[in-house]
Amino acid sequence: MILWFKNLFRKKDSRKIPLIHVHTFKSGEKLYTYSQENYGAIASRYFYALNSALNYLTMYGTDQQTVKRFFETTQDKIKNIISGKDIQDNALAINTLIEFQKQYVFDKTALQLKYQEILFTMFYLLEDEIEGGYNDFYNDKKLELINKDAKMRDVFFSSVQTIAKDLDIILEVSTEQMIKQTVKLLEMQSQNIKKKKKKIG
Repeated sequence: MILWFKNLFRKKDSRKIPLIHVHTFKSGEKLYTYSQENYGAIASRYFYALNSALNYLTMYGTDQQTVKRFFETTQDKIKNIISGKDIQDNALAINTLIEFQKQYVFDKTALQLKYQEILFTMFYLLEDEIEGGYNDFYNDKKLELINKDAKMRDVFFSSVQTIAKDLDIILEVSTEQMIKQTVKLLEMQSQNIKKKKKKIG
């Protein structure tokens, strides 16, 4: 716990991994990225996040939170129907939810966008983030900031394609295959960094 507090409030100039400043948002927050040789230092939790996202993307066409909200809302509407409350309105609401969810399942563009969002949060971090870490709060904040600026979002989401190329990921394959390739390649880079550290030590 003490170490966590030290990391949280440590000076930004005492980073263990050097970062590259790439953008400053209109609100003043600064965005950084890693150099390619440090990709392997990215937290392994991102690998698990990619795998988890892959499962939901391939099954439902969207992320876990959206799927959870869909089922919870649908169940609530069904309970209302069973209890005889506003049967027609609730039945129509369920039908609308299903039609909306079907759009996600068959929309390949939505899958690609989700993949880009995940990679963006992996390879770009805010000034107060700890390099090589994983934080849902900062991931949400990064997406909130970048989605406020459509032009910069296009720039950085396009840069994700460049990162993928740097990792020798084949962009023409399916989103599922791209995620699998990303996880595999980042894990390999992580292992290479650990081997180098052992040799130095």
